[in-house]
Amino acid sequence: MRRRSPIRRLTILGELWRFRVSDMAEFIRITESGMSSEFASFSEWVDDRTNGMGEEQVGEFIDHYYDDLAMVRDVVPRMLRYAQFLCVFGIYEHEVGALCWFLHRDGKAARKPSRNLYLATTQDYLVQHAGFRKMAFGSDWRFTLAARYLRNAIAHSNGRLSSDQRSVKARAFVSKHSKLCLDDRGRIIVEGGFCEDLVRRMKSAMTALLSEAETKY
Repeated sequence: MRRRSPIRRLTILGELWRFRVSDMAEFIRITESGMSSEFASFSEWVDDRTNGMGEEQVGEFIDHYYDDLAMVRDVVPRMLRYAQFLCVFGIYEHEVGALCWFLHRDGKAARKPSRNLYLATTQDYLVQHAGFRKMAFGSDWRFTLAARYLRNAIAHSNGRLSSDQRSVKARAFVSKHSKLCLDDRGRIIVEGGFCEDLVRRMKSAMTALLSEAETKY
């Protein structure tokens, strides 16, 4: 069997990335839909149970079931969007690392990539060892790179920010996006629409890297 040409293999890598993007977008759509459906069902149940009650009785009913309300209104959205973010960030980080390994195995980057190739180190690797031009790392790349501060806060501190240097950087990132905020406890709130925007930026950033990789052949 004839071995595929390097540029053909790179094209396949790009196609696989497009599949990943589709998977991430669909994952977010389905989980958001499920969460919205659950909240709608709870709201309908409350409306049905409180039908005909006076204002005071409705207040007492809501107080009694407040934990259930908080679960579907606050806890589930926070946990779900944390999960969405961590999943898509992990996939993206893995695929950028896969590009580094692909270039090394194809002889376009002499130095073997680090075994633990994190997003923060891939740019240096691609510039220093694969000859990528810095122009390949545009605004969408910089956004996704800065998103690692959010990732670290969620993965290591359950989204709670303190006063250390990593938290300062995470706060700065949160302040620049309309779909991110902090609650009164200093905990990150990821609102609907953020992960969708992040996937679009990841798609753009990775497309630019793949285009730059083509210039090496």
